Amino acid sequence: MPDYTAPDLQDVFVYAIIDEYLQNSKHRCLTRCSATGQPAKLSDAEILFIFVSACLEYGGNCLKAMQAHRRHGNIRYLLDKSQFNRRLHRLTPVVEELLCLFSMMAATAGGHCALDSFPLPVCRNVRIKRCKLVRGEHYRGYCASKKEYYYGFKVHLVTASDGRIVEFEFTPGASADANGLNLLQFQLPPETRLFADKAYNHYGQEANLLEHSGVHLQPIRKGNSRKEDNTYVGNWLRKHYRRHIESDISSLQTLFPKKIHAVTKEGFLLKILGFFLAHHFSFYL
Repeated sequence: MPDYTAPDLQDVFVYAIIDEYLQNSKHRCLTRCSATGQPAKLSDAEILFIFVSACLEYGGNCLKAMQAHRRHGNIRYLLDKSQFNRRLHRLTPVVEELLCLFSMMAATAGGHCALDSFPLPVCRNVRIKRCKLVRGEHYRGYCASKKEYYYGFKVHLVTASDGRIVEFEFTPGASADANGLNLLQFQLPPETRLFADKAYNHYGQEANLLEHSGVHLQPIRKGNSRKEDNTYVGNWLRKHYRRHIESDISSLQTLFPKKIHAVTKEGFLLKILGFFLAHHFSFYL
């Protein structure tokens, strides 16, 4: 009888979920057969499996993950770096579909949610002039918690009470946190309480969310707020219920490498989607 270890079972689970989803969604591999009539060396399920396992265990290094799975016998063939990237970019819609599926499961689980943002730099400040992924002053943001400037994106994140990602959106680093309220869809069950910090005090958006979605946006009130719920006890409870999102962001960022290697902006954001997908898988492993 085979002696399966925990890493082996993790790989089996990740591949089984991806393969089952592709089969149920009637997905067809768009890669053409070779001139000899042989099928593609790696199926789309194997491409996505390598991508997710790379984000889970190898800091997003797909080439290292592919070589490791070849040594362990999980895949039979290797692709060169360029071919693998082309195959992976063609599967971007499937990655987004899987993220939507996991997010729907997290949203319908019940409980409250929390909203916050965190910086996503693409390079160090000394390399801004040489950066080719993004260009423009609107990508230069400021992180108040770290008291430092950065160059890149800002991620607006909604997480459930158990830490799973419900929704997210990318904006340039200079965008205000309140702008994320206009971009997020807030596809949450009615009567969901959404806790946030002081940056999300927007009375019009609060009323709009309650009227159209039934979501109760409850940010920590500022000192000059004239809302009736601006009390010490109310603000303490909001701080308590939104505290988990800081741990959620920290656990998500532990998957990130010291430097996220990418050649284009689309490739950089695709890797971030891979880390989000790996974060979802980690709750079931």
